[in-house]
Amino acid sequence: MTSYRYRAARSDGRVVTGLIEAETGDGASMALQREGVFPLHIDAMAPREIRRGVEQLAMVLEKCRLSRTLRGHEA
Repeated sequence: MTSYRYRAARSDGRVVTGLIEAETGDGASMALQREGVFPLHIDAMAPREIRRGVEQLAMVLEKCRLSRTLRGHEA
């Protein structure tokens, strides 16, 4: 499967963004439509982008864990 970054419009006109996994871009488009949104733009993510995103998420989660630990020691 490939990760796709998308922008899509909801029925209320609000634009949403996100990531979706699918075999093809058409598959991603169909999956989004099944979720009730209209795809405006779908772009396959390069493996390097995916790796960078995972690394950034790991850093954020580590900061959250550290913050909770420090707050526990302040009490």
